[in-house]
Amino acid sequence: MRYVAIIASLAGVLVFGLLIPFGSLFVALFGLSLLATAIGVWDILQTKHSLRRNYPILANIRFGLEKIRPEIRQYFLESDTDGTPYNRSKRAVAYQRAKGALDKRPFGTQQNIYGDNFEWINHSITPVHIEGHDFR
Repeated sequence: MRYVAIIASLAGVLVFGLLIPFGSLFVALFGLSLLATAIGVWDILQTKHSLRRNYPILANIRFGLEKIRPEIRQYFLESDTDGTPYNRSKRAVAYQRAKGALDKRPFGTQQNIYGDNFEWINHSITPVHIEGHDFR
């Protein structure tokens, strides 16, 4: 199972090489398969990374995904109110203020106001006057 990617790329070289006379699309696919096969052979022959040697081509895909992991997390997995040290909504306000643009967000909120740990103060419908009590 660990050599499935290089076997698939070798099969692609063979199949797309035979289909080259039928269109230019097969030339591009043949080139991509040939490139993947060359990367796989290089991975098998190198001695620096055992992961690349044991899983040719697939280890390179894994390393590539590790490099873009922060961007994937930031743009696709994290909500607008998560994030440290600043969440996306606070960062957006800072960017808008730096540009001199309008930094207000009217018409509601994106926060869960009915969830736990959300604090607010309600206005009193019937306020009462408190006489001379020291609140310290």
